[in-house]
Amino acid sequence: MKRILLVEDSEDLKLVLVDEIERWFPSEIVTASSANEALKVLKTDRRFDLVITDFCMPNGTGKDLFEMMNANQIEIPTLLFSSGVFGSYMQEDFDSCKQYGNFVDFIEKPDFKKLKAKAESVFADNWREDKKNLPKHFDRS
Repeated sequence: MKRILLVEDSEDLKLVLVDEIERWFPSEIVTASSANEALKVLKTDRRFDLVITDFCMPNGTGKDLFEMMNANQIEIPTLLFSSGVFGSYMQEDFDSCKQYGNFVDFIEKPDFKKLKAKAESVFADNWREDKKNLPKHFDRS
């Protein structure tokens, strides 16, 4: 059974994601609504196989979560799963997430097929090899 921390501020999407992930994998899913809430979970329980996080959330962005995980030496593989409605000023924030060792990839909502494939890659422990092929910048077009 896989343990997944899902960080998503939209309650409706969170419910859909939990349903989808449970169909894909035998899993225990813990949810949080912000980076700050996720960090509280991670400070008391690091036994997760994967973190899936939104990028734009109140009370801490996806970038903030990467920074807080790094500062607390939490190295759980982490996927950014977010919509593409961002200004160009966000490009640096997205790109800066790639510097963290636990960063796996950015997947644009609602690409559940790619989300499942990347989660499978993490569970098969192939994600570090896949990470070598990431583009220098996320394609926001």
